[in-house]
Amino acid sequence: MVWEKTQDLGVIPEEFLAYLGEACSPEELETLETIALAEPVTEAALLEKLSPTHLRALQAMGLIVPRAADDGGVAITTSHELLANSLKSRMSAARRREIGSELYLTLRHGFDQRVELPKPNRLFRLVSLGLEAGRALPIEWLVAALDDLGLEQEPESRLRIALAIAKHPDVLPARLAEAAICVCQTARLLGDRRAVDEAVRIIEELLEPGARTALAVPVQIRLQLERVTHLTLDLEQYGQAFEIIEQLDGVEREPEI
Repeated sequence: MVWEKTQDLGVIPEEFLAYLGEACSPEELETLETIALAEPVTEAALLEKLSPTHLRALQAMGLIVPRAADDGGVAITTSHELLANSLKSRMSAARRREIGSELYLTLRHGFDQRVELPKPNRLFRLVSLGLEAGRALPIEWLVAALDDLGLEQEPESRLRIALAIAKHPDVLPARLAEAAICVCQTARLLGDRRAVDEAVRIIEELLEPGARTALAVPVQIRLQLERVTHLTLDLEQYGQAFEIIEQLDGVEREPEI
């Protein structure tokens, strides 16, 4: 196989998908799908669910790679980004939810037993798998996961969590504002125009006269500046953007600004 890194990894060659079906048994392919959806697989509870026989076969074919994890343990990943994308693209939404739900319940059990709690990034992992499984998660989990500094390196996950916060029934106005700003900035980075438009709609609702009183002045200013960014970068409506900037010049700013 020849790996070629392209700018658009969403385009998976049909020949490659056919190769996966021919090279792996159905059971091995299921294991490979699980790894692609959960990688890097580092948690002991998740590793125990993977068949050692399948792992040896997949590693011999060069489809998975064991790596040293930051905590000194083992992390199992697919051998290439294109491979992970191809596996995800061929899975139905129902199949992804099925795998995600099984992984989520396994990892959640570790949390309930307080086995995984002391370990770094475990809450982020639980949230990511919970969202993949379509689970309704506590707002506190989502907020803590979004505040994880390591998430800066995973914009897709950051976007999903921010969107989940923005849609959560228990979200407070200030946290909704933070989530909307995060969605705008991350979605723009990823080229997800639909998510940008959704976040801008939330921002405009938060800035309506009856709603903005629930927000501190610095938060209102940040929301207005995000509107300016949207108007200039996304819509090229500079006149309206300059009007907002002029209005902000007259706003009495609080000491922390």
